[in-house]
Amino acid sequence: MLGFTTAQLFGLLPLVAGTILMNGQEKVTSYPNTKFDLDATSFTSYAANASEISYQGRWDSKHVSWWSAPGLKFGFTGSTVAISFGNWTSDGVLVGYRIGGMDWQFTNVTASGTHLFVSKDTAGVSETWPYNPLTFELRVTNWAYGVQIDQVHVAKGEKLVKVSPASRRLEVIGDSLASGMYTSYEGLSSWGYALGAGLGDTEYSITAYPGICAADQDCWGNPRGQMHQWFYTSDTSYRASVMYGGKYCSCNSNPC
Repeated sequence: MLGFTTAQLFGLLPLVAGTILMNGQEKVTSYPNTKFDLDATSFTSYAANASEISYQGRWDSKHVSWWSAPGLKFGFTGSTVAISFGNWTSDGVLVGYRIGGMDWQFTNVTASGTHLFVSKDTAGVSETWPYNPLTFELRVTNWAYGVQIDQVHVAKGEKLVKVSPASRRLEVIGDSLASGMYTSYEGLSSWGYALGAGLGDTEYSITAYPGICAADQDCWGNPRGQMHQWFYTSDTSYRASVMYGGKYCSCNSNPC
């Protein structure tokens, strides 16, 4: 029988508490820093309302994202993609991004900052460039936070390409389970995402927020239920009340 003193046992606690296991592997919690200083002379820039950019999920007219796992998608030529985020971006929010349907990569983005997501060193770029446009996707992982898109940038002389819409659309409406509360990557590891992404050739959105009720009533801090809130672009988060002063943005004028 092994014997440990109380001091020895407590000495083990920092190691245990500091390690998060996911599927038996240590979960990465320190992501690459993608922020950089944009030299406009080296890039071709597109405004957030460019027709080549396809927005997935709920976004308002300020190009601010809402609900769970909202994102954007577009094709691009060349080997460079950068995005400038507006001041309504939740500072430090974790986003997932990928090219050509490859595995998701993750990074924390900053309000009013520019982040370089794709370069010549990105895995997979050299296999297709310069022959065919690649697809770029970005999704917000955190259900309580969001981003604001200001501009999208590609290398000078290159361009964005509009991606053809999928053959079908799916909307998942729900609460904590659908939004991915307590899962590893929240919106990008929820069953709502697994369903939408698993169907293939499907445009999906997840209109879900933890604690919200189906009936229009106050539930777990959500002032309104889905019977009411579903008709609005914004969710019931604190950031929505700050932006709109308690008056949530209506889908009847979407983008509002």
